[in-house]
Amino acid sequence: MASSRPSNVQHQSAPKDAETGKDFNQYLELYRAALRGDWNMAERVLMNDNHAATARINPNFETALHVAVMAKNANNFVAKLVDFMPNASLAYKDKLGNTALYATATAGNIEIANILINRNPDLLYIANNRNRYPVHEAARIAKRHMGAEKNNIADLWDNGGNSLLHLCATLAPPHKLNLVSGAALQMQRELQWFKEIENFVLPYARESKNSDGETPHLIFTKEHKELKKEGEKWMRNTASS
Repeated sequence: MASSRPSNVQHQSAPKDAETGKDFNQYLELYRAALRGDWNMAERVLMNDNHAATARINPNFETALHVAVMAKNANNFVAKLVDFMPNASLAYKDKLGNTALYATATAGNIEIANILINRNPDLLYIANNRNRYPVHEAARIAKRHMGAEKNNIADLWDNGGNSLLHLCATLAPPHKLNLVSGAALQMQRELQWFKEIENFVLPYARESKNSDGETPHLIFTKEHKELKKEGEKWMRNTASS
């Protein structure tokens, strides 16, 4: 099966990493399978090695998932591969700090982005070493290919009718909220994030309703109700102290 990577890469060996001494030849068969979208080959490796699905398989410290999401016609391969992976392992980063979702944004594959986000919504909040998020990469790709929005995760929808903006309207997990101290600042950060995504998604997605009849703004209001109260209380206490 064709790959978006140079064909000669498929035939070269994965050398030993100079820094760690890790021998990537152990996973060369899985590496080639991910490049080609060859599930039969990949499944043989995965069934014989419990660690293969989450292992770093090349010198860029990519997992098989990182490699597969960049290949052409890899949707079925990825859907089967993630069934072998704990949800937390979908957040593994390569040497550049990119998750598989970031790589998916580069490739502009909506279906794969859906698969990954439905399994681990936290992926949307994970930045790489340059502090860039998957949505930033998606925006960059969209600007490069004007008129190709349908091939971008800006047009992502899940089975519940949730757009990317619906997903980003939910309250960030605690470990992300706690990057800043104080409920007021946390609320400000959440609002900034929501506005950034709102400016990025396609216009009709901003007021669209999911299968529960909820708009992104309604979800944001519900999810952040308590944080808003805490922020207002924090502001009052700060002003009176």
